[in-house]
Amino acid sequence: MVEIERGIKMLIQELGMNNKKKALFFPGGFTDFNWYKPIMELLSERWHTFGVMYDGYYEPFEHSFTSVEDIAHNVLDYFKQKEIVDFDLVYGFCMGGSMANLVYASNQLHIKTLIIDAGISPYELPHFLTRLILLRDVLGIKIVRSSKKLLKMVYSPDRWLYPWEEEEEAYDEIQNFMKKLSNETIRNGFDSTNNYKMPKTLPHNNTKMYYLYGDLEKKERAWDIDYFRKTYPQMSFKEMENREHGELVTIGYQECIKVIDEIVNQSMIMDSRRNINHNK
Repeated sequence: MVEIERGIKMLIQELGMNNKKKALFFPGGFTDFNWYKPIMELLSERWHTFGVMYDGYYEPFEHSFTSVEDIAHNVLDYFKQKEIVDFDLVYGFCMGGSMANLVYASNQLHIKTLIIDAGISPYELPHFLTRLILLRDVLGIKIVRSSKKLLKMVYSPDRWLYPWEEEEEAYDEIQNFMKKLSNETIRNGFDSTNNYKMPKTLPHNNTKMYYLYGDLEKKERAWDIDYFRKTYPQMSFKEMENREHGELVTIGYQECIKVIDEIVNQSMIMDSRRNINHNK
């Protein structure tokens, strides 16, 4: 457990500690961290991997989630205390993509490759519209978690179960987890993910930046894709075939690690070419 100022707590899971290269992983919100174990284990085969578990999302649920800004700040403070500044890979999914964006924008870490998987951009809308969107999102998740039947409609068993999972048991676990999320965790999660504040000045460095999204969520991610394209002209975009929101990093974990390897290797080749040209 890592104790942070303002009474905020979080957990950092550390795997693959014998590996030299380092990776930082931010999972999505409103989901059990255990859902990401397969991709974490694969990451740890290649990298010394740090996985962030957000307050309000793990037993015994003593505290509520505060904001993506707080988590990003606390993560940076944690690594500052450990004197770790160099990361070969930072990967953030959905709400975790917002945190990865903030961590990168802080310019406090040296990041070789940044991958934002269906990350959420700040809406930058009038306040009253953000309140309406927040109300829609909060009511939506409360309605969905009230019924296992609704859960299966939103998260179809055909697409969302790992091969080794038993359907009824898996959906019981998902529903039980979601019911344990406090009202504050739900409200703050949606509100801060959609409305976080970015620094006025963004870093200019050699970080290789990628935005991944599923072709089946392209319409929902259009706003985010446009934001990241405008904010980071150097960012590359990759559309994943036959993937819904969150499928790549969870049930598609074997494909996900291949995509990560491909991106990281491509970044290494680009670095080598730049160094050769620089030395000419």
